[in-house]
Amino acid sequence: MNKARALHEYLFSKEGQDECGDVNVYISSKRPDWITGKQIMEQVQKGDDGQMEGSIANALFEEWTVQQQYNTTDKAILPADFANIVLGLKIGKKGGLAEFNEDEALKQFAPLVTGKELLNKKLIMIPHNTDKHYTLYVLNKYTSSIDILDSLNYRNGNGKNTWKTHHKDHPEPIKRMHALMKKHYGEAELRANGEPNWSRIA
Repeated sequence: MNKARALHEYLFSKEGQDECGDVNVYISSKRPDWITGKQIMEQVQKGDDGQMEGSIANALFEEWTVQQQYNTTDKAILPADFANIVLGLKIGKKGGLAEFNEDEALKQFAPLVTGKELLNKKLIMIPHNTDKHYTLYVLNKYTSSIDILDSLNYRNGNGKNTWKTHHKDHPEPIKRMHALMKKHYGEAELRANGEPNWSRIA
């Protein structure tokens, strides 16, 4: 988490922009060319009109979630826009949840999880980022728990915005995720693979 936060803060600092503004930082997953440090900053500053491009978000999450007690190759990282277009997590400054239509969400769910082998992975990672911060929801089969990591610094706040208050609505997107997995894979397949009941855990 500290590595990812440091990388994120560096890329958006004056020093980072001076050093990386014109440097090729990563290959875009949306088009076959390089993204510079300046373009990364511009993408996040779009606010409601855009999100951090998926490959840089995933690179941050790769650093953020390295935990030696887990086999970190045994994980599935869903696309950066999955939480928004499938689970209904809003990307604006206020955040919140959009209304949920299970049938419509299921149509989006199927192509985005193709090849991810969710039932065979011990860590299912659902990234969600806005123009201000990023969050990672982890369905953790090692501990049958839901781990939520984010980039906010609660220590320097006024005490009103705590981790608990910021994530008070987290059970709902997890319940949506479980409902979609049950519809997509079938309840019998979930049981056969020992999939935890994420809806109940949430």
